Amino acid sequence: MTRNTITDITRITQALDITGAIETYIWEELTDGNYWHSVDDIARQLETASCANGSWNSMIYTSDVLDRLSDPLWCHDIDEAFWDFGDATGESPDITSLESAVTFAVDWIARELAGKLRHLCTFWIVTASVDTLDPSPDVIAFADVSEAEDWVSDEVERRVQYQVDHSPYSVSEADRGAMTEAEFALFTITEEAL
Repeated sequence: MTRNTITDITRITQALDITGAIETYIWEELTDGNYWHSVDDIARQLETASCANGSWNSMIYTSDVLDRLSDPLWCHDIDEAFWDFGDATGESPDITSLESAVTFAVDWIARELAGKLRHLCTFWIVTASVDTLDPSPDVIAFADVSEAEDWVSDEVERRVQYQVDHSPYSVSEADRGAMTEAEFALFTITEEAL
């Protein structure tokens, strides 16, 4: 059986409350055009990424890294990363150059972001097929089960209403019930615990 990739992580992004220039950069880089088989895959990427080793596409060249130092928001986040590291470890980071200051901050914040993601603990993955033979269903990750269930209910209602509105025949309550049941069968909600 083929495993579908998550195609929409909007609700996880909202639950994480992404802030700061570096955190925003990392999350956008991680999710722009990339699809993941699980939320755990995202967390593991954040935990193992290495800016100095080219994990982030637009931070490969020294000039890319140094450009970040001209951005006051990045400088603020770099200072915060140093402070957070010192607070967490009781040590100072081993910084040997301006480039290493930026790469250290990106890697530290990526790991902190992984911690935020893991702290959410459980996710609900909704697979939404358009029909029983859909080879590429939408796969949406939610950080809250009731939000996932509400989304499925709303989407089923939207699909059924569309069918009713476009039917050349009048639709009885029994017909509508059968349509609703058929549409619900096209959705699955699975739990993923980190």
